[in-house]
Amino acid sequence: MISVAEAFDKFKSRLEPGQREEDDAIRRRERVKEVLNENFHLNQVIITGSYGRWTKIKPLRDVDLLCILDEKEEGHYLKKSSRVLIDEFAKPLKNEYGDTKVKAYDHCVTVTFGEPSEGDEDGVFSVDVVPAFDDGEAYKIPDAYHPTGWMKSDPEKHKELATKANKAMDGKWVTLVKMIKKCNANHGKPIDPSFLAEVMALQLIVPPFSGGYKYEIKSFFASAAQQIENTWPDPAGVGSSVSDQMTSAKKTAAKATLKTICEAIDRAMRHEREGRVGDALSTWRNGVFGNMFPLS
Repeated sequence: MISVAEAFDKFKSRLEPGQREEDDAIRRRERVKEVLNENFHLNQVIITGSYGRWTKIKPLRDVDLLCILDEKEEGHYLKKSSRVLIDEFAKPLKNEYGDTKVKAYDHCVTVTFGEPSEGDEDGVFSVDVVPAFDDGEAYKIPDAYHPTGWMKSDPEKHKELATKANKAMDGKWVTLVKMIKKCNANHGKPIDPSFLAEVMALQLIVPPFSGGYKYEIKSFFASAAQQIENTWPDPAGVGSSVSDQMTSAKKTAAKATLKTICEAIDRAMRHEREGRVGDALSTWRNGVFGNMFPLS
């Protein structure tokens, strides 16, 4: 039987997307970029989201692309509804991939590849395309709910903050965030969106690294249960609060779920202290992380 520490090391490896997933991601995102470059004046395409911040976990289901349009396009689109630009971005992608594979939303265009198998969506991979304009130290991106139809975002600042946090934790912050996100997904995503878990981790995971993943995970969820009802602003300081999707009802439900997770963590650590390693592993798996956490 493996030790709890060995199980966490193995779990860390299991969270990493495989080489085949990485290759598919590169191939598909590059073709999407080619299609858009053929139809728009793009100054730059930035890989954003959890993939860009190295916090993506297996299965690798989506990659976000921020497409910065040339300023010559700005006057044409910024005077109109942001949905006009979204629909324009969708047209060449539909020509390339077909109407059923491309969906235009209020803030992005999603291209979906593959089909989910019965009861399992691991085979689905998508690219989310967000058109944007340079706005000095940030970018303007579509937002149907903003009074102007546009909002500010700075994914490069998000990446910078993640890099700084990872360095302060001796390279362990990214791994901890992946573990937190896996636990969050295993419990129905009480912290929503998943980016909110990363934003919370920027404040709740305090360096230096304790020397054990289990202690850091315990500390994060204990603090998260206490602070989930707080307002969590955009760490870049330009966008709306990341916690805006958390209604009062969702916060109440999330707090209860997070407390349940904390109780499971306490049981797992008590089992280990009492020498019941098998029970500890089972609790980490069944009560916290799900089937990806190893038992042997």
